[in-house]
Amino acid sequence: MRWARRSRSPESDEERQRRSQERSARMELVKEARAATKEMKPPEPVRGLYVSAFLVLLGVVSYLGTDVQRAEKKLHGKVVTYDVVVHHPQEAIILIFLALVAAGTIYWRRRLVTGIAFMLTAAIGVGTPLPKSISDATWLAFLVPAAYVLWMLVFRMNKEQKSWLDDRRPASAGAGNASSRAGRAKAGPSRGRDTKAQATSSGRPLPAPNRRYTPPRQKVKAGQRKT
Repeated sequence: MRWARRSRSPESDEERQRRSQERSARMELVKEARAATKEMKPPEPVRGLYVSAFLVLLGVVSYLGTDVQRAEKKLHGKVVTYDVVVHHPQEAIILIFLALVAAGTIYWRRRLVTGIAFMLTAAIGVGTPLPKSISDATWLAFLVPAAYVLWMLVFRMNKEQKSWLDDRRPASAGAGNASSRAGRAKAGPSRGRDTKAQATSSGRPLPAPNRRYTPPRQKVKAGQRKT
């Protein structure tokens, strides 16, 4: 392996310069794609308002409802467990406030800003207490905004960036890929013919010759003339 790596010819300055220029051109295209796809597009704003309204509703239910939590205290040297009724938790107020702020960020139509706002709201929504009858809905306070952000940033934004890059890909890159594919297609049959021509007595083809392997020469039977 080391011998094979050392035997490779070093790249020329022109080749390095060409690769660096191609790399910088790709980075510029990626930056332009991000700038072109940063704005929200329908139906993203409307669905963001729906998600914000759902989070506000959960916060109102948590604020107006009562929740019974377990608490412990020491009494005469022993730990006693008792129930505590929680009214108007602070987490509900924070959830309502963050949900309204996330809805307000839709005005600027910036996907990343709105996505960060909804993820912060989802992190607070997990710890918001709810009545025991709907205690399972606590996970919805995280899953609903997280699913909205995933749909907006991953499926919508990434798809638009890929289509934008495909439309503005340089024609030279496509021509280079086509020529390389054509070269490989031409080299394939010739390589197949070489391996087919060199085979063992049992009919098994020998591997292609390279720097490490040289196929054995065929033995000439007595009485045959060499050409």
